This record gives sequence, structure tokens and C-alpha cells, in this order.
Amino acid sequence: MTEAPWAESACWLSAVRVDGDRFGMDSRALLARLASDGIQARPLWEPMHRSVPHRSCRVLGGGTADRLFADALSLPSSPDLTPDAQDQVIAAVRTAENTVRSAAAEGLRA
Repeated sequence: MTEAPWAESACWLSAVRVDGDRFGMDSRALLARLASDGIQARPLWEPMHRSVPHRSCRVLGGGTADRLFADALSLPSSPDLTPDAQDQVIAAVRTAENTVRSAAAEGLRA
């Protein structure tokens, strides 16, 4: 997202939406892969209408929140996240994608 000329981003939250068909794995598979690499990520916040106190309430809409909860991950982010730590997260995501793409290419050759 571009910064407004009058503001400076705190880079507090970095979220990514994972299209399982295009990326080669869904968000939860990527979450597990990042965890195996020692990277703490988590699903985007659970929609309020799914929480225990609100499950019996009427829901107006909610489809977008449900899709984001299913498809999006919060990646490590903080104003004091070092460039090296950022690079580690980026490399882990790219490696996960490349691993899936390589496996798919091998499957096509078999």
C-alpha cells in the first residue's frame, strides 16, 4: 500500500492472501511450511460471527470475512523486524512456492 505524503507507515501488519490454485498450496499448508521453517505466522483474524458468543446471532454477509479467514495469513511484521528477518520470511514463502512448482513439473515429466 502506498503511504500518504503526510504519514509514515508503522508496518505493523503484513498479510498475504494465498490462492491455492495459483500458488500450489493453500494458506494452511503454507502456514505449516512456515512453522517447519521456524517462522511464526497465523491465520487472519477469525470472523466475529464465528466466535462462540456470536454463533447463534444472525449474520448479514460474512462471506468475504470467511474467505479471508480461509485464504489469508498474517506474516511476521513489526516496526522492529530486521531486514534479515524480513528476507528470511520472503525466502521461506518463495521456497515453498518453488518446491510445489518443482514437484508439479516432475509430475508432468513422469
